[in-house]
Order: sequence, then structure tokens, then C-alpha cells
Amino acid sequence: VPFGDVMWEIPAGMRDVADEPAETTARRELAEEAGLAAEHWRYLGVMASAPGITNSTVEIFACCGLSAVPVERHGPEEDHMEVRQLSLSDALEECRRGHISDSKTIIGLQWVAELL
Repeated sequence: VPFGDVMWEIPAGMRDVADEPAETTARRELAEEAGLAAEHWRYLGVMASAPGITNSTVEIFACCGLSAVPVERHGPEEDHMEVRQLSLSDALEECRRGHISDSKTIIGLQWVAELL
């Protein structure tokens, strides 16, 4: 809504419980937003969301062995979400063309590309 346009991004969200492990949050958000569960998880790193404005950080994971689970969306922003599945090369190309401009998504995709 703040950008007045559709923003494509990887699943992400806030911790629902104080001191909740980051992987627990990531598992919940993947299920809530994408309707997926993952068999294997790998911690990739942490990034600062907006230095100079907030001390908020985002912890990024790669996962594989995906399977469908029921989607349990919470809130108006999730009600209007569309899930897309792209190859890594197509997603990186969308970043280069400016179709994906969310920083956590760009960084996460680059970190995954470094694994391969």
C-alpha cells in the first residue's frame, strides 16, 4: 500500500511471541503466506531493514523439500496476496529489471544463488 503498487517479496513476517526462534517464525510465515512447509532449512544470514530509521533486522533462510499445507492468512495485507513460483534465474532477472525491488527479497535471492 505505501508504494501504491504490487510488491513481490519472499515470505516474511514478525515474531508473534517474544524470543521466538527465527526459524519458528520463518516456518509459520512460509505456511501462512505461501501455503508451504519445508523439509530442510538453512540459515543464510541477517540484514538490517532500514539502518538510520529502525533497528529492525530480517533473518533469511533457504529451504527445500517443499510440500503444500493449508494457507492460514491473517490480516488484510495477506488477503490480497498472490503466490508466484519462479525459477531462481527468472527471479534474479526480475530483480535486475526492477520488477522485484524489495531489499530482503533481492538479498535472499542473491544469497541462495551463492549456494548453488
